[in-house]
Amino acid sequence: MNVHDILQNPDEHVRFAAYLDKLGHVADANEVDLVSSVLTDPDQTMAQSAVLRQLDRRAAGLYPGPAYEEWAQAMTQAAIDRPFLAQRLREWSLFGRAAGRSTTRSTPAGPPRWAWHRHGSRRRT
Repeated sequence: MNVHDILQNPDEHVRFAAYLDKLGHVADANEVDLVSSVLTDPDQTMAQSAVLRQLDRRAAGLYPGPAYEEWAQAMTQAAIDRPFLAQRLREWSLFGRAAGRSTTRSTPAGPPRWAWHRHGSRRRT
């Protein structure tokens, strides 16, 4: 099932589940295109929620590795018109700084509250 087929389904719950499945199996080289396609869904709340899950899943796996910055920049471009998604990507960098990891960007200190609650238990001291 491709994204065009998913869009034909009138049930947003079915589309959401299908998007999560597609995003969970997408090759790195196709991720930006798929995210951009998902964000064309007429139900923007649902589409952005699916993409948000993808951003969190991928960022947790990539950060603070060397691939994170390039990936985050590409995702920021894909989500350029969606301030909440772009903000979430910035928060991942903030979270890394607060945890003592460096980033190549200059960002103000201070972790987002959601990041500490969600990922605080993974922190090693």
